[in-house]
Amino acid sequence: MRIETHTIEQLIPAYPIDKMVDLEQTILFDIETTGFSAASTYLYMIGCGYFSHNQFHIIQWLCEHKEEESEILRQFFEFAKDFHFLLQYNGVQFDIPYLTKKAEKYHIPPIWDQFTIVDLYKLIKPYRFLFFLPSLKQKSIETFLKIKRNDQCDGGELIPVYLEYEKTHKEHLAKLLFLHNYEDILGMIKILPILYYRDLFCYPVKVTGLNENVYEDYDHSSKKEVIIDAQLSFSLPYPVCCKRDQLFLYASNTLCRLRFPIVSGELKMFYDHYKDYFYLPEEDTAIHKSVGVYVDRNHRQNATRATCYTKVSGTFLPQRCTGFSPCFKENWNSVFSYIQYNDQFKNDRSLQNEFVNEVLLHFSLKK
Repeated sequence: MRIETHTIEQLIPAYPIDKMVDLEQTILFDIETTGFSAASTYLYMIGCGYFSHNQFHIIQWLCEHKEEESEILRQFFEFAKDFHFLLQYNGVQFDIPYLTKKAEKYHIPPIWDQFTIVDLYKLIKPYRFLFFLPSLKQKSIETFLKIKRNDQCDGGELIPVYLEYEKTHKEHLAKLLFLHNYEDILGMIKILPILYYRDLFCYPVKVTGLNENVYEDYDHSSKKEVIIDAQLSFSLPYPVCCKRDQLFLYASNTLCRLRFPIVSGELKMFYDHYKDYFYLPEEDTAIHKSVGVYVDRNHRQNATRATCYTKVSGTFLPQRCTGFSPCFKENWNSVFSYIQYNDQFKNDRSLQNEFVNEVLLHFSLKK
């Protein structure tokens, strides 16, 4: 077995990860294996990183022979047992299950229950539509954030490198193996600013302006839209833009801009507790039974979810949820809903703030 250690001075995360973990009680780790199945492949390296007194330390355990995998596993578990937080990138999906199966094979007690696990991959996955990346692999996130690596290999390419190293113990092969693992661990710290894109949808923004705009649609017809600008409480590393259904989002630095098409016409406002209403077919509307009881029985019927509504004409803005009320729909089971775009909304900044934050909160949901 071979052990390498590194110390990086004054490494300060470029994202306030301390709101999720206690850095001094946090460990990161990454493993290198000869394949995906713990039953039929070998674990040949474990690397871990941790903070101590404004320094970032990395320890790497390398098997010089495959038979040493139980020993590097024991040493890593022994070292990690004093930490309380585990910071990972997709470790819940691969690294942890792999090591768990290896630990079972060698009758080594697992240590995962002691940790609060923060998996960066799981945190950003709902927002992958922002990045236009071929995958969410750690290297792809590093590319998006313009992080440069000296290591140019992926894990699969290093399998034959390790197999050759096990036979020859040539130093240049060991350096390739250590470098890849080292940069994966260091990369987990460097990609932390990707979490700002999650914060874009999870933390309140403050509306700073609302304007109407006329634009030419793809069919050369004139369309009207509302542009709402909002200020973020943090700065994004790089600009992003995307279109989700009828909504367009652009965000750069501390600016968040949303564009909503203005919809004119007639929509329906549906009531809760439909069993408390009558539907009047001739008027095509619903009224509460406390009033409807005075309507001729021949001109009323018990309302259903689909008929418990009142029609409203006007101008509307789409939303991706029903959280902002009152909301309006074309039909009861319509996926999308709308809010009234009227003078009250145009002149009420607190109402605009409530609406925009509700839209952002639900922006990542699939429809």
